[in-house]
Amino acid sequence: MLKPLKHQQFNHEQQPNSDYHEHELIDVQFTNTNLTESYFNDSQLTDVSFEGTDVSNTDFTGATFDQVSFKDALLTNTNFHLAEFHHVSFVGATLTNTKFNQAVFRQCTFLNDQGESVDLSSCDFTEADFAFEDMSHIHFGQAKLQNLNGEGTQFTHANLAGANLKNADLLGANLVGADLTDADLTGAFTKNAVFTKENASEAKPTKPTPKKSIKGFIFTMLFIIVIALLIWEFVK
Repeated sequence: MLKPLKHQQFNHEQQPNSDYHEHELIDVQFTNTNLTESYFNDSQLTDVSFEGTDVSNTDFTGATFDQVSFKDALLTNTNFHLAEFHHVSFVGATLTNTKFNQAVFRQCTFLNDQGESVDLSSCDFTEADFAFEDMSHIHFGQAKLQNLNGEGTQFTHANLAGANLKNADLLGANLVGADLTDADLTGAFTKNAVFTKENASEAKPTKPTPKKSIKGFIFTMLFIIVIALLIWEFVK
């Protein structure tokens, strides 16, 4: 059973090595707080602020986030493995050696982030919005990016090996130097997207829309004719 923590403010405090694992946090403020090397694993966080907070080396494994802000937070070596994010902002956050592998993201915002060696492998970004954001050098290997809004996004030297980019909007995206080995671009819109010769050939070719079955078409037409004849006999 989760331990409740509600309607609390810990702004501008020193709380390194704190233990909040298996907690239910609701309306809690940690703005500009030192939470380095703390534990939030397997917790549920709703309406929580980590704005400007240092959560470096902190463990959020398996945590669930809803309406949470990491704006301008320091997330160096932070672990979000298997976490689930809903309406979470990472605007201006420093993401260095941050691990998000196998996390799920829904309606989250990454903008003006700084960092390197970010692990987003095998994450689920279905219908995410990365338009005009800088995702260079990020590890998206095996990630689910179908229906992505990637218009104008910078994916330079990103690892997209094995990524699912089905029906993604990559209008004007920059994929120079990106690893697209076995990436699936079926149905992706790539007008004005920039590839290098090498990585363009690595991506799986867009598959044509399957043709409708001829037998199915004939059956449908016969069915329509039979119905029409029955109606004609009825109204005569």
